[in-house]
Order: sequence, then C-alpha cells, then structure tokens
Amino acid sequence: MVKYIYLIRHGEIPQSAEGIPIDGDVPLTDRGVFQSRALADYLSKLPIDFVIVSDLLRSRQTFYEFNKLCPETPYEITKLAREIYRIMIGGPPNVPHDDRRTEIDAKNIEMLWRYIEKL
Repeated sequence: MVKYIYLIRHGEIPQSAEGIPIDGDVPLTDRGVFQSRALADYLSKLPIDFVIVSDLLRSRQTFYEFNKLCPETPYEITKLAREIYRIMIGGPPNVPHDDRRTEIDAKNIEMLWRYIEKL
C-alpha cells in the first residue's frame, strides 16, 4: 500500500511578513489564517489518514482550519514536529540558529520519522 506524506508549513506570521527572524511562539496574521483556510479546503479533498502537528501556536492554528473541515481525521500534536522545515529544506536563510539547536532539531526529526514509520 502506497502512503503519502505531506509536509506543510504554517501560514504567515508577523515576522515572516516583515522579513524579521521569528522570536517565540507567535500567532498567524489575518493573511496567515486566510492561507490556512485555503490550504484546508485543498487538503480536505485528499485522502488523509493521520495528521501530525507541531505544538507551536502558528502550526496549531494552521491545522485547526483543516480540523474544522475534517474533524474525524485523527491527529497528534507534538513538539517533535517543531522546526522540521529548517532541517529538511534548509529553512529560511534569514533566521540565525546555533549548532546546538540544529542538533536538537535533527534528533527530533529522527524520532518523528521513526514514529511515522510505525503508523
């Protein structure tokens, strides 16, 4: 059986709209909520068996728009899904981070992938 994994980044946040590095757990902008609703509409038409969501506010807000349309889809909110974009894709170049943070995020991604393999 073929399974698909969709990696989704959160909607716009104030710092990303202004080109400022992200500082802390921030909410979506109005535009970010609009983006999340459009994404939710698209995703609601796909066969999605399970959703894993970062515990950061911006990620949860992005997910909740999908959850409103597909409340029966099981999900888990976990810190293991934090900052995977930066590690897997290279992340926004304007966001400074130290080697320790990179190491922690990489270990979290390893644990997340192990979890996904068991689903």
